[in-house]
Amino acid sequence: MLFATRGGLARFDGLRFREMPLKASRGGGVSAVLATSAELWGITQGVVVRLAPDGSETVLQMPVLDVPGSRETAFFTDTQGTHWLCYEGGRFHRIQGDHIEQIRTADGLSPTFASCAAMDAQGHIWATGPRVLAKWQNDRFEPVAELPKDRCMITRAAAGGVWIGAGR
Repeated sequence: MLFATRGGLARFDGLRFREMPLKASRGGGVSAVLATSAELWGITQGVVVRLAPDGSETVLQMPVLDVPGSRETAFFTDTQGTHWLCYEGGRFHRIQGDHIEQIRTADGLSPTFASCAAMDAQGHIWATGPRVLAKWQNDRFEPVAELPKDRCMITRAAAGGVWIGAGR
């Protein structure tokens, strides 16, 4: 089991924690972790860090963050190996290889609409934003339904599809 820590990562083996410092964290801590079959990924101070099995780090610079205090709400890998990273406040990126790009949206949908995202069991990518549910199709997010609240959360449903929480 892995935990994000102030100095990087910590691995828990069921008995004790072992620190796994990341040079790129610069003491600022890691705010999100994603483990794939061959790598560990961490988000820290505006950079994405990929940690290879041999311990080498690759640092990918994030595009300029213009949303103060935003935090990650989703970080996952799709069926093609693309990594998706969504921030509260509307920034959504995909990482392919060593390239990070902000995602495209359909006409009429703000490029910063997304506040949460999830991938369903069939591999479809979904995102929620102010009163909208959108689906990744045709290489962009397209609105598919209106939601009852400005801020909704979304997560994968074990039986298929997604769950959307709209609060009170």
